[in-house]
Amino acid sequence: MKKKSTAAILTLAALLSLALLFSSCSARSGNLSDEKGYSSPSYSSRTSPEAADYSLGDAGGAPTELKEGQKLIRTCRIDAETKEFDSAVSAIKARAAELGGYIESEQLYNGSDRYYSSKYAGRGTDRTLSAVFRIPQDKLQQFTDGIAGAVSVTGLSTTSSDVTDEYIDIEARLETLKTERQSLLQMMASINTTKDYEFWYQLHIRVTELEKEIASYEASVRNIDSKVSYSSVSLNLAEVVEYTTEEPGFFARIGQAFTDSWKDFAGGCADLAVWFVEAIPTLLVIAGITVAVVFIIRSIVRKSRRKRSGQVPPSGGA
Repeated sequence: MKKKSTAAILTLAALLSLALLFSSCSARSGNLSDEKGYSSPSYSSRTSPEAADYSLGDAGGAPTELKEGQKLIRTCRIDAETKEFDSAVSAIKARAAELGGYIESEQLYNGSDRYYSSKYAGRGTDRTLSAVFRIPQDKLQQFTDGIAGAVSVTGLSTTSSDVTDEYIDIEARLETLKTERQSLLQMMASINTTKDYEFWYQLHIRVTELEKEIASYEASVRNIDSKVSYSSVSLNLAEVVEYTTEEPGFFARIGQAFTDSWKDFAGGCADLAVWFVEAIPTLLVIAGITVAVVFIIRSIVRKSRRKRSGQVPPSGGA
């Protein structure tokens, strides 16, 4: 019974040490992203060492036939990848400036996946650029062709919106308002303000309202003219180690899965080694606590044995 009691105590101490170890490991793993800004990216198994061949065709080109006075707003969205991020971004910006365009908005994300993607090929992305370019509509095709030549295009969508009727309605409304304003101004000029001030003042209020409406419609006209003259190109550019390709065949998928499994295994081993090195101080502390707990328990058990053996009465007593 004494041996069983001692074994139970030692087992309890070992379980306590293991609990401390796993709780420390869990906390360490959970805080890794917060402490160093790392995050676990989602990886795609569809990779290829060669860039996918995407052609923009005439997606960015102006319509072959436009009616006289037709107002057409063209927008384009391009998703792309590159292995040479800095040179690609510089080339695209230079091309936009060369064609008379400009950057309307730009967001550059340096990426929190650098720790992973810089070590293991094909994992996640590093830097990304989200930008909106305004390009003269007659130069849109040249700009999109330049993008296709500088990066690997993975997605493309274009829209054309005919706003001719809306533009004509606004211009007609503007003409009506301006004609009314001119008539009221002429009427106000002919009024004797000393005798008919109230009537003059009512006309003045109406003229002020008309000028506000005219300014609003003129702003709408300028906005449409700007969108018609300068097409919008939304570019989402990602830095990658391996280019995304179309869905591979059955055997290619098997081979890629086998390759990716080894990459994941190697990456997992590397992550485990890094964690172990970082956890060494914690492991040493836990090991010291475990040794101390075991030593104390063994001391208590020995004292308890000695005390019990001293209290046993002699066999020849009365």
